[in-house]
Amino acid sequence: MPLKDISYTLQDIEDSIDYGFSALKDTINYGFSALGEEVYQLHLDNVGTQAILNDILSCLLDKEAFKRELEYRRRQKEDQYRYLQASNQYSDAMKLTQRAIVEKDMGKAGAMLDEAMILFERANTQQEFHLQANFQLGYLYQIHKGNLETDILYYCRSIGEPYSSHNVRVARHLAHLYYCKEDYKKAFECMSDFVKHMEDIETFAVDLSKVYKQSWPVCIDALEQTLQKHTPLLRRCSKINSIQSLLHNERRFTATENFKESYSEIMVQLQEIKPDLRVLFDGARYATKIGNNKIAKNWLEKMYNYLPSNNAKRVILLEAMACEDFDNA
Repeated sequence: MPLKDISYTLQDIEDSIDYGFSALKDTINYGFSALGEEVYQLHLDNVGTQAILNDILSCLLDKEAFKRELEYRRRQKEDQYRYLQASNQYSDAMKLTQRAIVEKDMGKAGAMLDEAMILFERANTQQEFHLQANFQLGYLYQIHKGNLETDILYYCRSIGEPYSSHNVRVARHLAHLYYCKEDYKKAFECMSDFVKHMEDIETFAVDLSKVYKQSWPVCIDALEQTLQKHTPLLRRCSKINSIQSLLHNERRFTATENFKESYSEIMVQLQEIKPDLRVLFDGARYATKIGNNKIAKNWLEKMYNYLPSNNAKRVILLEAMACEDFDNA
C-alpha cells in the first residue's frame, strides 16, 4: 500500500476515535445531567415532605400555635393576592389614561377616564399604591371632572414624604389649583416652603465648603458644629447621615476624614435633593398675584442663575415674558 494511502487510513482511524470519545463524553454528560435533575427533584420532594412532617409535629405539640400559623399563612396569601390585584388595576388604569390623552374621540376618551378612575380607586386601597393612585385621581378630577374641591382632597392625601420629588410634584399641582380658585396666598405658601428648603440646602453647601477648606484638627469641631446647625437636612443625604453616625459614636477623626474624602460626592447629593427649579417660577407667579413683586423678581433671577445652559436661560426668559402674571411685575 502506498504511504499516501496509509496516511489517509490512519487519519480516518484517528477521526473515528475522536468521534467515539466525543460521543462517549456527551453520553456521560447527559447521564450526569439527568442524574442531577433526579437528585434535585428528590431534594425538593424531601423538603416538601419535611415541611408536612413539621406541620404534623406542630399540630401534635401545640394545636393552638398550629392554628395561628395556618391563619398567618392564609393572611399572607390574601395579602399577596390583594397586592397583585391592585397592581393589575393600577397598571390598567394608567394604560387607559395614556390612551385617553391621545384619543381624538372625546366621548371614547371620557369613557376611558371614567373606567380609569374606578380602577385607581380600587388600587388606592392597597398601601403600596396609595400615594400614586391618589395623585392620579386628583389629576383626573381636575382635567376630566373639573371638580376642584375633590381633586384638592385627593392631592392632599398624596402629599408623601416632605421635599421628595413626589411631594414637590403634588405641591405644584395643589398650588395651581389654589391659583385657579384665586386663593393666591395659599398658592404662594405652597411654593415658598420649597424655596426656603432650597435656600437651606444652599447655605448648608456653603458651610460644608468652609469646613472642607479648614486644616486639621480645626476642621473636626467645625464639621460637628455645621452638622448640628443643619440637622433637619442630614437624613436626606445618605453620605452626611453616615458621617453623623460616626460622630455620635465618638469617631470624630474617621468622620471628618470620610467627609473630606467624599466631599465632591456630598455636593452632588445636595444638588440632587434640591426641589425642582420650577417651584421658583411658579412661586414668582403667585408672588405677583399677592403684590410682592420684589420676591417675584428675586426668585426669577435665582432660577435664571441656576439654569445650566444659555438655551435654558433663553427659554425661561421667553416664558416669563409670555406669562400674563408678570405683566405688572
